Amino acid sequence: MLVWAADPHFVGFLNQTYDVTGITGHIYSIIADEGIYLNSRFETAYTSGMYLDPNSNEVKNYRPRGTWMADIGVVLGDADSEVTIVASKEPPTEVSTCAEKPQDCFFCGVGGSITVDGESLLQVGTLQVNDDVTVKLTNLKKFSRVSISSAPLKVDLDYVPAPEEWKIDEEERAAYGHFNLKINSIVISPKVV
Repeated sequence: MLVWAADPHFVGFLNQTYDVTGITGHIYSIIADEGIYLNSRFETAYTSGMYLDPNSNEVKNYRPRGTWMADIGVVLGDADSEVTIVASKEPPTEVSTCAEKPQDCFFCGVGGSITVDGESLLQVGTLQVNDDVTVKLTNLKKFSRVSISSAPLKVDLDYVPAPEEWKIDEEERAAYGHFNLKINSIVISPKVV
C-alpha cells in the first residue's frame, strides 16, 4: 500500500517515508504508465494554530504550512475505453438534490466534488463505469471517500474538510479542504511511458 496524505507525506510500498513540497497552483504527475495516469494540483496547506493574517490583521485558528492536494485527476484505460475521474475540493455546483437528504450526498453536498467522464457524481453509492472501472462514494464520520477500482489500480481519495474548530464560515470551508490519497494496489507495466 502506498499512502500519500496531507501536505503531502508519502509512505511507500516498503514503508519508506518522505515529504513532497509542491508549489501552490502547480500540477504534478504522480503516476504515468500505460493505462494509468494520476495527477494532482497542489495548494497552500493549513494547520491548526493561532495566526495573525498580515493582510487583514485578523487572528485565525489556522495558519499556512506547506502544500497539499486540492484536486486529483485519474485517467484509466486506453483511447478506446478511457475513463476520467476528477476529485476537487471545490463544492459541487448543483446540490439541490441534497437539500432533503444531505447524508445521501458526497460530503453532504457542502464540499468536495467528483466528476466521472465530465458528469457530476453526487450521490453516495457505487457506479459501475464500465466492465473494468467502479467508483464508490462513501461518507465517513470526519471525511468522505472516493474508492476507484480497476484491474491495474485500486485507490482511495479521501476528501478532508477544514476542521470545525477553525471556525470557518460554511461558504468558505471548501477552500480549506484537501485530499489524501491511498493506493491499495497497482499493476505497473514493464515499460513505463
